[in-house]
Amino acid sequence: MNASDRERAFADAVLQRFGASARTTKNKAYGVSNSAKVISGGIQLAVLNLDRFDPEADGYVFFGVMRFVPDDEVMFALTVREGLGVMAARLDAMKSLGLEAEASGATPQYAARNNNVVGYLARDGSLYLRNKGFWDALPRDLSAAGTPIAIAGLYTATSSGTGVVGHGARELVDYLAGLVGERWAPLWPWGVPGSWPQLAAAVERSSLVVVEGAPQAVLDHALADLGATWEPDIAPSVGTDTADPQPLRRAIAAAEAHPARRVWFVQPLAGDSGRRWVEGLAMALRFGMGLAVADTRRPLPRNLVLVGAWEGPAPADLPVGVIRASAPAP
Repeated sequence: MNASDRERAFADAVLQRFGASARTTKNKAYGVSNSAKVISGGIQLAVLNLDRFDPEADGYVFFGVMRFVPDDEVMFALTVREGLGVMAARLDAMKSLGLEAEASGATPQYAARNNNVVGYLARDGSLYLRNKGFWDALPRDLSAAGTPIAIAGLYTATSSGTGVVGHGARELVDYLAGLVGERWAPLWPWGVPGSWPQLAAAVERSSLVVVEGAPQAVLDHALADLGATWEPDIAPSVGTDTADPQPLRRAIAAAEAHPARRVWFVQPLAGDSGRRWVEGLAMALRFGMGLAVADTRRPLPRNLVLVGAWEGPAPADLPVGVIRASAPAP
């Protein structure tokens, strides 16, 4: 599927999920020169032409993309519904201030037109707009950024020319999801990757996932349905020491030997050793360190996903997201 087909499939999936109509305003910024970028305090979405923004629209959707080496991309869409009135008022206010400055000869803080408006998704999960004097970093005091505009949802979809979505793309999805919380939803417009949506969503966000209370057979089936590749000697048996680095060493070696395939490693977890395993890997991934738990300083292969299977209740303060077994399972 080429880039145009992916963009069209993603847009169709978002608009259907959002319930868009002919009265929904849409902006797309897929070009290289006007793509989204991470800045201090949030995401700069794009420079948008909102000069003819329709205050009677029933919704607003912004489509963007960020790309990563070697051939990964994250498509995302931000939607506004209840915040449309605030958005229209913000645009009118900036335009009025720009016209007043032009008429008085004062130094303008805003432009008299909204044909070059930068949108920002800030750390508070709100949308902010500015039509002049753009920021390289969002103000620490967001009240200086103007009126916050409530967003309805944020959707993401990942793809990779290598067949394996790497850390950079997954970290961006995790960051976006963290900004908006429950308003984030992953989409798979080019095919649902598995029969357990919660697990599929989790591995979109992270290389390290913990599943609580799922029988090993159920988890194995779900991962296989997601496209897991099982090397014959990497899956540890339940009951082994959860801190044993040998199976993980073999998983790393298997992933390095087959970089175009996704390799999954499932580790049964329990007690203090399980906690140490999760905490050590989470720290290694977060700070780009080598995997001390595997007694190696090699980076984690981008096609390896680590899944901890906590057969009993997992500790509430684990430094990763936990999928509960009450979630629908295959």
